[in-house]
Amino acid sequence: MQQNPKHDKRRGLTLVEVLIAIMLVSVAAAVVYTEMIASFRILMRSRAKLEAQGLAFDKLWEVYNLPIDNLPLVSTSDFMPEDAPEDSVLYPHGVIVCDIATETNAPSLPDPVYYWDIFVKVHAGTNSPIDFGDRPLVRYQVRRYKGAR
Repeated sequence: MQQNPKHDKRRGLTLVEVLIAIMLVSVAAAVVYTEMIASFRILMRSRAKLEAQGLAFDKLWEVYNLPIDNLPLVSTSDFMPEDAPEDSVLYPHGVIVCDIATETNAPSLPDPVYYWDIFVKVHAGTNSPIDFGDRPLVRYQVRRYKGAR
């Protein structure tokens, strides 16, 4: 009696075939997972950089628009430093630092300062998940001249 080839008794997969399929799926899943983690890190760094640009720009123009009497007569660093806002990606480690450099051409009073160089830097901070090392995320500079506006 001949067996019908459509009714082969060997149905299903062997153990070796199942193990190979599991190995291939696990390798593919590991590659996809690794790429997802890398893209998440890139996304977080981009968000942090974009937010740092906004914070630095706001701080820069806040200091730029101060009355002249509130600006220092000598160069100073850490002028009005502040932490990143609570709703920020940079919170709680981020720091906004403002440095002001004064330029004097004449040491005589009452008007020894002709212009101010305002520098604003935003740091991600230490222990931050967004690692940029010691360098700031963003650094902006603007010069404000003395005179009526």
